[in-house]
Amino acid sequence: MSEVILRRGHALTLQRDTWYWCIEGTLLIRILDLREICIGFVQAHQVFQGPTEQDPERMCEALSLARMVPITKALNTEQILGLQHRLHQTEHLMGLLHCGDISTRFWLFLQYLETHHAQVQNTDKVVPFRLTQAHIARILGVTRVTVTRLMKRYEDQGYIQRTLSHQIQILNLPPEALS
Repeated sequence: MSEVILRRGHALTLQRDTWYWCIEGTLLIRILDLREICIGFVQAHQVFQGPTEQDPERMCEALSLARMVPITKALNTEQILGLQHRLHQTEHLMGLLHCGDISTRFWLFLQYLETHHAQVQNTDKVVPFRLTQAHIARILGVTRVTVTRLMKRYEDQGYIQRTLSHQIQILNLPPEALS
């Protein structure tokens, strides 16, 4: 299989027992089981794995224009470092999804985005990919309405701001979750 290009919003079912190298863009990786479970984001220069024989299917959805290739030979040093970084991010994301009530999980998710994905633009921290309320709801395992309510509360308090292109601008997160 050669290079795959996915436009934003398009998805691809990953091949079993295959490693992939994300050349550019941002992907959302989901396990397709009884319910969809998000297992993390993949950004440029990171390695990720398709399902093994024992795993349920996995799918990747492009959050921006993305290019990726399957890896058919040994990993190089840059790919191994990218894989280690991605594994750390996935462990962090999976851990926060089991913490407390939804207000706490949402706050921890914003912290996760700020720590692992936000880029400084001028003096603001911006998550550099489009993340809709529906994406966040799927990741946190709640309804889109719940995410809308939580985002509005954080926006009204001046902690975050949404851009017209569905990016999250993190202004100044509170020291603890809003109740």
